[in-house]
Amino acid sequence: MSAERSFSVAVPSVLRPTLRQAMVASFVPAVLLFVIGVAVGGNLGSLLLGAGIGSIGLGALHRRTGIDLEAEGVTVRGIGSSELVRWADIIDITIAERGGRKALQIETEARYYRPSAPFTSRILPDADFEAKARGFIEQWRQHRGGPSRRGR
Repeated sequence: MSAERSFSVAVPSVLRPTLRQAMVASFVPAVLLFVIGVAVGGNLGSLLLGAGIGSIGLGALHRRTGIDLEAEGVTVRGIGSSELVRWADIIDITIAERGGRKALQIETEARYYRPSAPFTSRILPDADFEAKARGFIEQWRQHRGGPSRRGR
C-alpha cells in the first residue's frame, strides 16, 4: 500500500478547522472592529459591510490553517506561513489540553508546533477530533517505525 493511500485510510491527508471553528475565529475580531468603529462614530452601514466582508475573509484564511500529511513529513500551516516538518525530525506527538481546548502538539529537537487544527473544545467541538488525532499519531509511528523517541 502506498504512503499516499495509507493516509486516506487512517486519517485525511489534510486536517483543517471545522467550518464552525473557522467562522467563530473570524467573527470575534470582526465584532471587535465593528464595536470600535461605532464607538468612534463611523457610518453604521459601512461598518456592518466591512465587518461582514472582514469576517468572511478571515474565515477563509483560517480554514487554510492546520496540517497536511505528506510522504516526507507534515506541513504545519498558519495564516501567514507554512513549514514542513520531516517525519524523522519528530520526537513526539501528543494531545495537549490547555484552557479546555485539546489540540495536537508536535515536538522536534528544535521546537514545539501547535497547529491550529485539528482541535476540539466545549464551545467549538470537533466530533472527529479523537479519530483524527489518533490516526495522525499512528501515521507518524508507521513512518518512523515505532513509538516516541522521548526519553531515549
